Amino acid sequence: MTEEIEAQPLIESCTEALRRLAGLARPHGSDWLDLDLGMGQFKAMLVLTDRGRQTVGGLGRALGIADPSASLLVEKLVARGLAVRQIDPEDRRRILVEPTEAGRSLMSRLRQTREDQIVAWLEALDEDELRALLVGLEALLRVMEVGRRPE
Repeated sequence: MTEEIEAQPLIESCTEALRRLAGLARPHGSDWLDLDLGMGQFKAMLVLTDRGRQTVGGLGRALGIADPSASLLVEKLVARGLAVRQIDPEDRRRILVEPTEAGRSLMSRLRQTREDQIVAWLEALDEDELRALLVGLEALLRVMEVGRRPE
């Protein structure tokens, strides 16, 4: 109990630091600033580029939306040239969706811009700060992975 009480101010400080970090770490760069995707479209592209080809229903489940909403979302991505639909050759009743090369390229550029930004911040730290940060991040990851819910 005493350890828990003593840790509380540290937990609050860490929580505040993470909040500030999230606020400062908003994406920058022309790829992000010029991005003309709604949040749902962006999330759908994340799912498609991370998990690969999906059924429309599977994409909807991954995003927590109903099939009709997923279908409309896919229609918008197809119209923008970011995704393509095709009939599932194994079950012609199902429609599969996957990112186009343009969709994969867009998401790759966004990820690279983000990674470049993080690398620049890390390069500004000295070696001791980097080691301390790594220890803390690995500890947090360990706890998060143990408590992670299956998808």
